[in-house]
Amino acid sequence: MRSERSIIYGPQKTWVILIEFVVVSLFFVFAASYQVLNLEWIGTFLLVTAFLFGIRYGIGYSLVAIVWGGCLYLFYGTQAGNDPIILFYEPDFFRFSLSLIVIGLLSGTFRTSLNERYQDLYYEKEELQQEYEQSGDTLTAFREANDHLKLKIVENETNLASIYAITNLLNRGHSEKILNEAIRIIQEHYGAKVFGIYHVDHSSKVWRLKVHRSSNEEYMPSSYFYEDHPFLFKRVLTQKELYMRSLDNPEASGPLICAPIYTGTTVKYVLVIRKVDLFRVTLDGLETLKWILRFVADPLTDALQKEEVRRKDMLVPGTPFYTSSYYSDMLAIHQERKYRFNQPYSTFTVALPKKPINLKKIYELLRDELREMDIICWNPSTHQLLFLLPGTDIRYADVIQSRIANSLLEGAI
Repeated sequence: MRSERSIIYGPQKTWVILIEFVVVSLFFVFAASYQVLNLEWIGTFLLVTAFLFGIRYGIGYSLVAIVWGGCLYLFYGTQAGNDPIILFYEPDFFRFSLSLIVIGLLSGTFRTSLNERYQDLYYEKEELQQEYEQSGDTLTAFREANDHLKLKIVENETNLASIYAITNLLNRGHSEKILNEAIRIIQEHYGAKVFGIYHVDHSSKVWRLKVHRSSNEEYMPSSYFYEDHPFLFKRVLTQKELYMRSLDNPEASGPLICAPIYTGTTVKYVLVIRKVDLFRVTLDGLETLKWILRFVADPLTDALQKEEVRRKDMLVPGTPFYTSSYYSDMLAIHQERKYRFNQPYSTFTVALPKKPINLKKIYELLRDELREMDIICWNPSTHQLLFLLPGTDIRYADVIQSRIANSLLEGAI
């Protein structure tokens, strides 16, 4: 909204000025036609009119008013019966013209100086307004930066607390328990929704699902094969780099993100993410994921090395099979995994004849029948083989049990 000052000193519309000229002209034409006033009074009114136009609109319109007033004076004198040529040379016309010029120029010049002063003040006000707005923007930006820095400080404190919590949670000693905690950490601290940790087969041609988090709408495949994803395997296992599918092609096959999990210098596990909050798929988000996997990899490597050292204690003496106590420990871990992540597992037993048996030959046969991640234990007191199949639904346990029993009867017993 324009202020009162800008209404008084601001530029007027041209059509308003023309209407005023026309109205005043019609008045003088009417007065001349009916001889309402004498020539002396008309001259006075013209002088007042020129003064008003000059003081209102400035030097430009005051010049127009001077010329316009002189013409109206001659027109009025002609209508009164005077000869315009003689009237032009009379002293009264000379005095009128001189007064008209002086009054018009003085009033117009005064008004123009006021306009120029107003323009100076107006532009100064505009500059101050712009500086004020810029100062406001700067202050707003400073406040936003200050709030952002506060958030960064809080975030750093939170990250330090998270790192401390992650370190404590991963200090579980057993590799399977560490993987359980890794799933929870990746979900809570990275926002992954559908993902899993896969075990890399000794041939490096197959990834087997070890532990995962799925939803009712989406699930993790039980295996990934080299033949189906050669570039993916090369990227993660050979180049040992993180892989991310292009977001521009959502219909492309394969997972969204794959990242290697090191145990020492070897990629023993692979994190596969199918669904995650998109704001995490940024450079900062991927860097956060890499750091999480580093925190997972170190205690996992340490646990696997310790388990390898204690491997003889986990085996039944003189056999390649795990002990019943190890079976009980692993069963408890997978029961927890079932409760926390709704991940299935299957167990069954196969009784062997109570006679001398070549257990090493049986083990080699079973290794060809089962996956590398499956657990086989031997109970000498009951003469039974105990099987624990992670990730295998219980509906398939009877079929696998029957197949293994037939294989043992045909091949080793």
